[in-house]
Amino acid sequence: MPTPTPSPIPIELINSGTPWWVSVIVPPLGALLGAVVGGYITYFTVRASDRRRQQVEDLRQWDSEMYAQYAAVERAADPLWRSQGIADGDGRKLAQLNDVLSRSVQDLERVQVAFEIISPPCVPIVFKLSEKLREAIGYAQHNQTPPDHLREGAADLIYELASEIRKQLRLPDLADY
Repeated sequence: MPTPTPSPIPIELINSGTPWWVSVIVPPLGALLGAVVGGYITYFTVRASDRRRQQVEDLRQWDSEMYAQYAAVERAADPLWRSQGIADGDGRKLAQLNDVLSRSVQDLERVQVAFEIISPPCVPIVFKLSEKLREAIGYAQHNQTPPDHLREGAADLIYELASEIRKQLRLPDLADY
């Protein structure tokens, strides 16, 4: 006996009332809109990240420049510390000290110009320090060793400069240690 074939079941399609082209166009437009929104989000996120990275890099460069200028101040003041062992009347050594201190004053003038750009609060301190070195040059020109109070005053200014630079670099003050 042959197998009976089932009769087809009639299925009625439900008409939602929307035209056929809506179901063809809307999904790709939705995907396109999602891609555009995702692209904008990515663009603005990367741009903000790059801006933050650039700001950090700029800050690092300024900090590095400030460290370099502070090291230049230390080098410029170094001859004053070394003058402590020179005896009054030692013409040759005092003449050398005069030459070295003159170069140090010139170095401090260059540093002062740099500090005018990178850290204006440091400028008066560097100026006072260069005045101390000029005063030491006066002693050396008169064949005298710079007195201790001059070295101590310069040391105080170096400490003040270090404190100001630490503040500019967002580091704790030396007095906090």
